[in-house]
Amino acid sequence: MDLIEKKYYKSFDAVKGIVVFLCVTAGHYWQFSPGAYWLEETNYVLLTAGNGLQHFSFSTYSLMELLFMLSGFQLSMSYAGIVEGKTTFGEYIKKKIKRLFPITVFTTILMIAGIPLYQSITGTEWNKIQFNGQSIFLSLFNVSAWVSYEHPLNGPLWYVSVYLLCLVLYFILAKAGKKTGLDWAIFALPVLVGIYIYQKNYKELIFNNDTARGFIGFFIGVMVAFVFAKMRGKVNKVFASIVSLCLIAAWIVIKARHNVWLCNNGLINRVLLSILLIYIPLIYLLTEVKIVDKIIGNPVLATFGAASMWLYALNFPFYLWAENLNILFRWDIPYTKDYTYWIFLFAQIALAFMFYYLRKGFVYLFKDNGKAKNKPELPQHIT
Repeated sequence: MDLIEKKYYKSFDAVKGIVVFLCVTAGHYWQFSPGAYWLEETNYVLLTAGNGLQHFSFSTYSLMELLFMLSGFQLSMSYAGIVEGKTTFGEYIKKKIKRLFPITVFTTILMIAGIPLYQSITGTEWNKIQFNGQSIFLSLFNVSAWVSYEHPLNGPLWYVSVYLLCLVLYFILAKAGKKTGLDWAIFALPVLVGIYIYQKNYKELIFNNDTARGFIGFFIGVMVAFVFAKMRGKVNKVFASIVSLCLIAAWIVIKARHNVWLCNNGLINRVLLSILLIYIPLIYLLTEVKIVDKIIGNPVLATFGAASMWLYALNFPFYLWAENLNILFRWDIPYTKDYTYWIFLFAQIALAFMFYYLRKGFVYLFKDNGKAKNKPELPQHIT
């Protein structure tokens, strides 16, 4: 029996777009602002008093868990088709690969072309990236997290590699849960494994920090979908919404008191606290309160979210090629100026939308000989 209502939430697109925007902006702000410093050991951007925010720390680290949770929640809608044998593994994985690989392969090729150029003109590595045959192969096929702790050439795409691993594991566990009678409760297993890996700080093959984060976020998202489905009609929505808002408010108070936003070190503060106090309540409001889904999933934010995968994937190639061109043409880009940061940011957004709409046009022209006009196209983010 399919417990999950098959529904498309535009607000999920919007939230993913906001998350990607925060990751892209916070991830590079420290490079351009004279008053910002990157604290590598904590993954924070520290803004000093010069910016009017004395000792204010900001990080987007745990927001990746939210992306995994949203993807897991959405994928739970395919559960019935898998366990009933209506969906084969080939059909299941083909849809994901067709949506993701054009973006990831294209941006990885940009890295493959740009890294040797940078090394040849500077004599140094770019961003400490190991460039060799193995890294090229693992990056092109998005399997770096499966066999190595090293990030792919296009660093942010570690998320795609872990996501694909979660997809395969989800299919296997869905089948196993049906045979053993555990049903969707079996998805608690990778969550426990992820917590164990995280606590032990393993850096071996698929047992590493990246996959642990994916296992925890993705499969909690899957289980949350089933729990919400069980709750539907049995729990007063007004009461549940008030509780959700109170939990989010508690999270804000806790973070404000410690003067640290969005994450902290350690499994409890960095991952589980954010998941329990803000991500699960947020997903409840998005999926169970129609007005919230409608407001957040407005056309502007939803469209931005649909194109956000391009923004995410282009982040590293953009900065690599900006530096290559800066050196080759002696532009002397003023990296320490705030306006450089904003110019770069808007340029990335413009490129993301350009490639997003180019791909949409390509799909329209070549899919089913142009007969796809009246078919709803799924967004090009990670789901």
